[in-house]
Amino acid sequence: MLTMNLYYQMKEGKKNEFVDTIYSLGIPQATKEENGCIAYDFYVSPDKDEILLVEKWESSDYLPSHTQQEHFKKLISLKDEYVISTVCEKFE
Repeated sequence: MLTMNLYYQMKEGKKNEFVDTIYSLGIPQATKEENGCIAYDFYVSPDKDEILLVEKWESSDYLPSHTQQEHFKKLISLKDEYVISTVCEKFE
């Protein structure tokens, strides 16, 4: 199993708008339906401009297909508007 923790440093005051937007576009929902996806959950810090995305996949073999999905590409384009930086931790 592959687990990835992605820490998003958000632009000031943008975290809730970002989460509302990605859910309204169905990005997390579509990702959870992908083959190999076990979990794809966002956690919003109550007092900082930070979001944690926890992704769990059956294996890293599913990531190339994930990155080619239209909903993944939408997320990447939204990050330009809302996210300052992203740090990723991987655990296999």
